[in-house]
Amino acid sequence: MATKYLVNMKNKLLLAFKGVILYATITIILLAMMAADSIVDNGYTLICVATILGMVAICKILITKKDLNALLYGNASKSNTNDEFEY
Repeated sequence: MATKYLVNMKNKLLLAFKGVILYATITIILLAMMAADSIVDNGYTLICVATILGMVAICKILITKKDLNALLYGNASKSNTNDEFEY
């Protein structure tokens, strides 16, 4: 019983970590879009593009469709095999 509890807790912690990565990536992309003129003027274009591409790649590697469904729609306990979302 304790093992099942620890596995469940680990899965919830991993999902929370993936959520932080996803929403941090979204926030950085939005901030870069809003400050695009200042980024180009100060010469930080390559750094900003590399950061965004790296974070998107990390999200693409770590977050599966099931995780994305759980993070965006909040139904972590439901498993949809036919890619239809339940509301």
